[in-house]
Amino acid sequence: MKKIIIFTCHCGGGHTAANDALQHYLTDYYEVHSICIFCQVLQQIDLVKKFTFNCYTLEDFYNFLAKKKWNQFLNLLLRMKYYFLAIKYKKIDHIIFTYLKTHQPHLVISIIPFFNNHILYSAKKLNIPFILFPTDLNPSIFIRNIKKIDYKKFSIAISFNDDAILNLFKEHNIPPQYITTIGFPLKPTFLRPKDKNLLKNRFDIPKNKPVILLLMGSQGASSLYNFTKQLITINIPFHLIIVRGKNNLVQKKLNKILFPPHISVTSLGFTKQIPDLLAITDLLITKSGGASVCEALYMNVPLLLDATSTILQWEQFNQDFIVNNNFGEIVKHYHDLPNLVKKYLSNKELLEMIKGNIQSFKKKNGGIEAKKLIEQLLNS
Repeated sequence: MKKIIIFTCHCGGGHTAANDALQHYLTDYYEVHSICIFCQVLQQIDLVKKFTFNCYTLEDFYNFLAKKKWNQFLNLLLRMKYYFLAIKYKKIDHIIFTYLKTHQPHLVISIIPFFNNHILYSAKKLNIPFILFPTDLNPSIFIRNIKKIDYKKFSIAISFNDDAILNLFKEHNIPPQYITTIGFPLKPTFLRPKDKNLLKNRFDIPKNKPVILLLMGSQGASSLYNFTKQLITINIPFHLIIVRGKNNLVQKKLNKILFPPHISVTSLGFTKQIPDLLAITDLLITKSGGASVCEALYMNVPLLLDATSTILQWEQFNQDFIVNNNFGEIVKHYHDLPNLVKKYLSNKELLEMIKGNIQSFKKKNGGIEAKKLIEQLLNS
């Protein structure tokens, strides 16, 4: 059985979701190893780990900032990281090359940003096929410093065949023959038909009310409270599902909110039932992460994306993509939310039009297409 290494990380939930989906589709055919590149390969250059005496890692620091929505600091951290990577360029090359040479995979998949130029260098030198899958629609931080590609066993797998996305590759001088549209890899539970009435019974949700899902990623941003406070001012009946993720602290604040009688509510912690929740959702309020956006698009759910604070550089494109394709809108200020929600809930024709736009947008099965691409590269 041929061996595949997937380089992943634990910064947010998008990488985990993509990795889990790829694992599902590939493990029956290949020996698949998911490797956290920060904590299993490059741990010796993790400055956070060094300065905290191994108590915390760079991933822990990222997830802490994400929970707090300190996006301005995260953008600054990104610029600092570019500078740091430039200094450590040769060392990173050596570490990744040594790792791949030691473990000898037949193929490498990367779903991480930043280090892909180093992975490509080592893969080419060792003659290992390499697939880069950007988990954000904007591939810029995934393909940064990849220049003058001349390796036939390399492919960049993207989610959608969209001109705006393809133009970003042109800006980075990536030749089109290295780009393959495969779709976003999602677990089959996202793609299977679902009985909405049965699901509403299971979650004890009234059948006669529209459903709003409030979801801020696996880390559960603290903004959940601010959004909820605005939602309870709406005078239209609806059912609200709040998924707080791994942020248990925000639940204490949510418990203090008094919901009016016409708004019923379900509050959940970290859950693997997102596909079922999306299946019964009429409107999703969420962050701009690549996985969150793609999951909603595959489930044909209109989106309201959070833009109430500084936007992460790598997520700005996701917001533009949703607005330009008429898949939803962005929320620039918390106090804008009630009017936006009322616009959608009081106009069923508008809501159905948005759903139709998303439904007609071409989406491939990322897991199945990834398997085909792997077979093609292994046999090339």
